[in-house]
Amino acid sequence: MSRPASAGTPDTGSGLYYHPLPCGGGSWTHGGHGLGYHVEVTATHDGARRLTVAEFSRSFDPAAEDARAAARRTLIERAMCD
Repeated sequence: MSRPASAGTPDTGSGLYYHPLPCGGGSWTHGGHGLGYHVEVTATHDGARRLTVAEFSRSFDPAAEDARAAARRTLIERAMCD
């Protein structure tokens, strides 16, 4: 269960991704989206920190989506590290 594919690869198995955190360690993540929303659930390996992020403002503008994804990643890193 703790041998995920690298983030961004098509062979993800159970859909779990491991993201290294800037403060050390990492978080296990699973996300999903549909028209108008994006949800991402993440937790540290020991479960000490857990977070669910839900957005209800998806756009068809790739630049806006890239900016939203970067902001989401920053939010997750801050929540998981601070």
